[in-house]
Amino acid sequence: MNRKQLACALIAGIISIILAHTHSFAAPTQLEDETKPKCDTAGYQSFIETRDSIQYSDDLLGQLALSKSFLLACPSRPEKGQLALHTARLALDTGQPAVALQWFETAKRTETVFHRQARMDYITTLILEGQPDKAWLLRDAEITRWLDALDETGFADVEIIRLRDGLIYKVTFNAVDPALRETLVWLAHPFGDGFPASISLSSDRTIIELTKLRDPVRAAGLQQLRLNRCHGRDTLMSEVTGIDESIANDTAMAAAERYLAQPDGVRLDYDKGKPIATCFLLDRLFVLPDPAKAVPVY
Repeated sequence: MNRKQLACALIAGIISIILAHTHSFAAPTQLEDETKPKCDTAGYQSFIETRDSIQYSDDLLGQLALSKSFLLACPSRPEKGQLALHTARLALDTGQPAVALQWFETAKRTETVFHRQARMDYITTLILEGQPDKAWLLRDAEITRWLDALDETGFADVEIIRLRDGLIYKVTFNAVDPALRETLVWLAHPFGDGFPASISLSSDRTIIELTKLRDPVRAAGLQQLRLNRCHGRDTLMSEVTGIDESIANDTAMAAAERYLAQPDGVRLDYDKGKPIATCFLLDRLFVLPDPAKAVPVY
């Protein structure tokens, strides 16, 4: 092989090596493009279908990873705020308050309207992440929101009673949910840390029907006084002949005073990786009859 042929062979070899390396670098990029979520409408629908196909209780971490991946890849989707709220809830369900806070703040930046459960979840997350002052101010705002809604419906008269550890809002309804018939509600609002609780005097249709199985004659007059907390409820009184309102008031005020002395808070020693309990039973905590269904109190 002469000198010219040798030079051509060397050049050809170098070109082959360069092409081979170029291909090896290009292949992963192409693969990444194929696996990266698509952000158009079809891609969004595909994401929703995939997310909904995952059994929620069986693979929370899988749902969380999928949601985070889509949000990070598609930050300009108009659904970003609501998806961020859903992702925050998934993070709480997997015991990750720091991750939840990140997505709550993302939703806030998009000016997404938080529904009531999301607002209470956000309060819990703030407490777990060392921002209790901000959290309890939001709790106060939630109570004010409820009082304003009561005022707008015109269904209730509200009396404010000040105790040592907090306020009691005694609400007397002139129109009620026909299925529950909650005529009186006392909401306990702690001055310091802690969630509110409510005590309601009601004639719950479902409970009446169950009671009729044992006492069909008198069950129609059943009334109950129940304490509704963030994480459960307790029956204070239950009478098939009805409860005198003065007795209900005395019992409710005593229970509210006890609650305010030691209100429910957020468990700070939660189990890592386990679902974090936030405030639920919100319809019973913040009683508000639906104007379209409410019936007058006789």
